[in-house]
Amino acid sequence: MLSRFRLSLRPWLVLGLLWLLVVVVDITWLRLDQAPPAWDQGDHLSRAMNHWRVLQQPQLFSAAWWQTLWQQAPTQRGPLIYLLTVPLFFGFGPGADQAVVVNLLLAAVMLISIYLTGRRLFCSQVGLWAAGLSLLSPTLAALRITYLLDFGLAAVFAVALMSLTYWWTAPTERQRWRWVPVWGVALGLTLLTRTSGLLFVIPPLVWAVGVSVGRRRWLWLLQIVIGGAIAAVVIWPWLSTNWLTIVSTTFGGAQAGVIYRKSPQFNTLAGWLFYLQVLPEIVSAPVLLAALGAWLVGLGAIARGYWLSEPVERSKPANQKLFLGATRQGWLWLLAFLLGIYLLGTFGPNKQPRIIIAFFPAMAILLARGLTLGRSRPWQGLRWGAVMLSTGLLLARAFALPDANLLKVAKWPPYQGDRWPNAAVIDAITRDMPYLQSTLGLAVNTFAINPQNMDFYGALDQFQVNGRQLSFSSETALQDSRYLNWYLTKTGDQGNYGSIEAGQARLKEALETADTLSVFQRWQLPDQSELRLLRRKSPQVQVQPLSQPPTAVEVTAVDIAEALTPGQIFPITYQIIGPGLALQDGLLLLTWQPLNGNNSDRPVWISDHAIGLGQLKVDRDQATSEQNFQVTEYLAIRPPDGLEAGRYQLQARYLNRRTGESWALSLPTVQVDLQANLAAPPQSPPLDLVTVLRQLALGLPTGAIDPVFAEVGRINQYDATQDYLRQTEQAMTYRLAQSPDRLDWLYSLLLAQILQQKAPEAIATLEIITRLSPDNPYNWAYLGFVHLYSWQPWQADRALSRAEQLQPDLPNLRLLQAIAAALKLNLPRTIKLLKLEGVL
Repeated sequence: MLSRFRLSLRPWLVLGLLWLLVVVVDITWLRLDQAPPAWDQGDHLSRAMNHWRVLQQPQLFSAAWWQTLWQQAPTQRGPLIYLLTVPLFFGFGPGADQAVVVNLLLAAVMLISIYLTGRRLFCSQVGLWAAGLSLLSPTLAALRITYLLDFGLAAVFAVALMSLTYWWTAPTERQRWRWVPVWGVALGLTLLTRTSGLLFVIPPLVWAVGVSVGRRRWLWLLQIVIGGAIAAVVIWPWLSTNWLTIVSTTFGGAQAGVIYRKSPQFNTLAGWLFYLQVLPEIVSAPVLLAALGAWLVGLGAIARGYWLSEPVERSKPANQKLFLGATRQGWLWLLAFLLGIYLLGTFGPNKQPRIIIAFFPAMAILLARGLTLGRSRPWQGLRWGAVMLSTGLLLARAFALPDANLLKVAKWPPYQGDRWPNAAVIDAITRDMPYLQSTLGLAVNTFAINPQNMDFYGALDQFQVNGRQLSFSSETALQDSRYLNWYLTKTGDQGNYGSIEAGQARLKEALETADTLSVFQRWQLPDQSELRLLRRKSPQVQVQPLSQPPTAVEVTAVDIAEALTPGQIFPITYQIIGPGLALQDGLLLLTWQPLNGNNSDRPVWISDHAIGLGQLKVDRDQATSEQNFQVTEYLAIRPPDGLEAGRYQLQARYLNRRTGESWALSLPTVQVDLQANLAAPPQSPPLDLVTVLRQLALGLPTGAIDPVFAEVGRINQYDATQDYLRQTEQAMTYRLAQSPDRLDWLYSLLLAQILQQKAPEAIATLEIITRLSPDNPYNWAYLGFVHLYSWQPWQADRALSRAEQLQPDLPNLRLLQAIAAALKLNLPRTIKLLKLEGVL
């Protein structure tokens, strides 16, 4: 019994030693590397930091908190790896190296899963060799020392493949049922890592369904349905919150491979051969060649009519002779998976080795079986020679050993040159503006200096700075150069790529020639170029601490021209004092009321916004939170078109954004005359984003959706946290409580709610809008769309039918009705509507 225990323990000791070896090598590499994270790595690190921030104040019984958590991963890049990284941030502090450690934990999961799958299909020896080969994959090794989702996807799917294999090859129905919830959860976690996990989920399930139907094993089909339902439950909270952006970014990411990476397509020979050509990068050339040679010898042996010795476990008779080892069912299962993945990967528009890397566990088992076909010395020399050669080549590529330059393959040595100033840039901003949340606009996009990694470094500094890409179009470059306090430019190579190149160049020119900006600090970069941090000479918001004791919030000064013209933009300056927290939590409800009467039917002109535009940042746990501050806002104002001429006076009210308390504010008497045909001043600050959003909302009654969302996509870069949406929602909610029938305010509230993905609140607002304006077909179409977003097809169909009655040719109406029919599983109506829309 003791010998059996030792025998069963031996594989786990080997796996443990292999994992410790990986830990030593990878930690050494990370210690040596001084490079900042690149584009995708910076983006993933920022998202992990955002999850960490939300989880610092958990509210497990709050639906709003859960929605906020799921919204931190709004694209096809699921939240699982970020959530697994958060405990490392809590334990070791946030940082890039700390985040990469999650890959070491996932490497252990992968080793165990591959070993168990190989052991199930063949024997322990095959399982061990397959697990060991996963450490020699150049693609996996490169992914393991960087923070991307691909290694996590491979590790999580290795668990799914293992549990599916145990389920599919189970000898009894009782054992099969035990594995159903395991693989159901594993498949859900695979999709929760990244939606491209569908590429690996589809082949085994399609094969299982086909075999089950062919053999009329209806109980197996029931198990597949139950496992799929479990997977759906796992992914549903995230998917239901973000499904629209998940779908759009999945298709957008696929097309990026065609446009930017020039991926060969399936209708070309290069497309069909792509993954065969990169197989040495995925597997390791020596291992691949040795395994192929072993299989050729083995197949030749079969053709000649004799068998090779099967490597057996000690518990089996010594004279047992086998060749394939696995059952026919197991072999078909493994090969169907590999062929299915290859076909789906070939048909995919975006082709990279890392995209298909999650199929490696199955490939490793196939290769390991080839390497272990024989037990004689030549066979041992073949497999150990391949392993030693692959190990040497891998270390040469990872650490740039002396012979590494002789390799005509990709290398990833640690960067040990001069440090890049990413953190220094963030430090310069926070030192100059310690009480403001800042957005840093970049007119540079290189491997080391880019919006994604600057956003990550800003998150490391108390989330006080956000990095953002600007000027996706050259037409918006001048506007983009006016909104922010801080910008980065660079001499030499700008690193621009694709469709943003012209916009980046135009933005750089606008920034460096603007008389409202000046160079705040310069850094000499390791590539001998110069990085320049530009600062606005007169920021829109300025904050100064005061020495006087705490007082109530007070508007002490308002500076504006005596006469204005409707539809024209004029500068205005507000000066507010008060305690730090009260200012940070405060909304200014500013109303310009006509002096010649107080008729409530006359339109009023409002300029609501958060104090300091929501940019104030005061630490609630420090004494400065109760210290008085003076906030000066240099903003712009635009009286609405069509407003009657006359004299107007400003009234102000304070609304606490956290508690909902409000009270009237004292302020100096401020009056203006509205007159026609006055010339606007030549220079004025840009309009605040709350005002811009309210103006955009005026297009909703006429169905002008595309211009609205195009503009929102641009201004979202200026407010990286999209706090202006919350400001609009809170201000409009308060005002509508006093004047519930104001349609223009309702549309502003609706737009803010939709952009925050607050479907229940948007439905409630639309029900009011459709009651007040029942003859507008767009209102009913909006209501139908939001019901669809909330997975309520019956309610959506009723609203869309009402829109059809009012205007049968409403754009995209049939498409929305087709989606509603599909959700109701009404396939004939779906097809009919899609044909009428021209989709089919």
